[in-house]
Amino acid sequence: MIRDIAWSAAARTGLPRWFRRRHREKVLVVMYHSVVDGPRPYTLWTQLPVGAFRQQLRHLQEHFRILPLSEVVERLRGGQSLPANSAVVTFDDGFRNNCTQAFPVLQELGVPAAVMLTTGFLDGGEPNWTDRLFLALRGAPAGELDLSRFGLPPFVLGESTSRMQAYDEIRMRCKGLPAARKSEIVSAVDDYAASPGGSEPEFAADFAPLSWEQVSAMASSGLVEFGAHTVHHEILSQLPRDAARAEIAQSCATVRERLELDRVAFAYPNGRRQDFDDHCKAVLHEVGATCALSTIEGLCAPGDDLFEMRRIGVGSDMTMDRFAVMCSGLASSLKATLGRS
Repeated sequence: MIRDIAWSAAARTGLPRWFRRRHREKVLVVMYHSVVDGPRPYTLWTQLPVGAFRQQLRHLQEHFRILPLSEVVERLRGGQSLPANSAVVTFDDGFRNNCTQAFPVLQELGVPAAVMLTTGFLDGGEPNWTDRLFLALRGAPAGELDLSRFGLPPFVLGESTSRMQAYDEIRMRCKGLPAARKSEIVSAVDDYAASPGGSEPEFAADFAPLSWEQVSAMASSGLVEFGAHTVHHEILSQLPRDAARAEIAQSCATVRERLELDRVAFAYPNGRRQDFDDHCKAVLHEVGATCALSTIEGLCAPGDDLFEMRRIGVGSDMTMDRFAVMCSGLASSLKATLGRS
């Protein structure tokens, strides 16, 4: 509440307008994941109601020049100038609702976007482990979930709040673990969810992947571009080098072949600075990727590393005032200043 008041106060001072002018030569890249058709009985950061999505795009249209990712990257690579306050809209993972909910809004407003695909997800594989965990906890029977063999405390599952608390704690504890260990923990939760008293979680369709037919239809519109986001959404820096190479190379190859492209963009799973390294960048150069998107907060300046492009992550907790402040570069500039002090 206090934080929302602070964002609102900052938005009303005129500072976002001043910072947009100050950063007019930089590029804003916004990152979305999932767009849903309305509020849910729970709050998941990656799921944005379609009404909020439309409102945010209108703000971008009013204050920025929204361009395709490929055009921005080509101009930055060639040292060419860009329109003042250029912006790019991106989505990570490849959820079906990118087509059913977000795409109609993109068409309505004429906004280009880029969707970064976790190719194994589209090819019939399991969802991202965080989504598997969320769905399992939503559908699990009421009672005690015992994960003591993994060094985790017991979780008493009952009402929605207790399930969200369990999700948040398990997710945070798992994030830094090796992929195999994470899979063991999520499988244990899956097993508990399948026990008597469990049920199909409500709104499971929110987590369904795009089909390749939907991808082709969106691409043929000329409004949406597609890139790669690995095969299995594993954090690359946690994998052996050969496995990281395969995740990058195979996902890029799949998107290229499916859409008959020469080169594609890439987005790092999780995307923090510690989640990828120079080896990942070298592989991306080898496979001919055009750029790589991170989740490091900030705007992209001419001359910046195109294989470590900054973005502003947008989630369900973002008010319009906060969105305006974040997109202006005010918040990231303040963090950078405080970090140097």
